[in-house]
Amino acid sequence: MADDLSRLPAEVGLRKLTDAQLHVVGWELQQVRGLDLFSTERGLVAIRQRDSEGLLW
Repeated sequence: MADDLSRLPAEVGLRKLTDAQLHVVGWELQQVRGLDLFSTERGLVAIRQRDSEGLLW
C-alpha cells in the first residue's frame, strides 16, 4: 500500500491512508450529501466534507 500512496499527491495519499485506517477499525465513511447515520450496525460514521480549500473531517 505504501508504494501505491507514494505515487499520489500528498493530500490524496493521506486521505486514502486515513480512509483505510478508519475502515480497519470499523468506521463507515460517508459524504455530507447522502448522509445516513443509521446505515451502519456499529453507529460509527466518519463524515467527509469538501470545501473550497480541500477535504475536512
